[in-house]
Amino acid sequence: LDCLFWMYTKNDPTKGKYKVVFTYIPLDKEKFESQIEFVTKDITFSKTKEVLSQNVDINETLSRGDILSFPSEELSPVVNDKKQLMYKIKVFKITPTLNPILKTNKDFEKYKMFKAIEKTLECPVCLDTLTPPLVVCCNNHCVCSSCGQALKECPICRTEMAKNVKYPIVLDYILQEMPRKCKASEHCKVFMPGP
Repeated sequence: LDCLFWMYTKNDPTKGKYKVVFTYIPLDKEKFESQIEFVTKDITFSKTKEVLSQNVDINETLSRGDILSFPSEELSPVVNDKKQLMYKIKVFKITPTLNPILKTNKDFEKYKMFKAIEKTLECPVCLDTLTPPLVVCCNNHCVCSSCGQALKECPICRTEMAKNVKYPIVLDYILQEMPRKCKASEHCKVFMPGP
């Protein structure tokens, strides 16, 4: 794990506190947990802290640390000049929950672009992306060939569906390459290759 950490302890009988100061500086922007656990016999104390790395002021972090403190009387049976406290320190990543798509701004921008194109090239009959060859009305509104076979008038402007109207062949190429929404779910955000 990319993280610097160190610790020290101090016993302050005047304040009745025993302190463990654990300082960490995460080096990347990942969420992680740090855990300090006493493993000395007869002491049961553990603390886990969740941290999200940010731009940190190293001097501030060094001076502050993560301080665990509890009353000295809890330690008095085991703390004396002949005994040493033992600790386990763990620093581990928190596994993020997986998002199917839209993890980054780039993915989100791509998704928005596909949605805008998909809306522009939507068949007004089946409400799916147009599938070439297209059937066109006199006002150049388009429907899929399978949707337009039974139509006598345009579902948008109610004019007659034209026979053999030419439209730019490049539109066929665009529609063939256009990624299509997965039909398994209306909320699916996965795009499949064109037909």
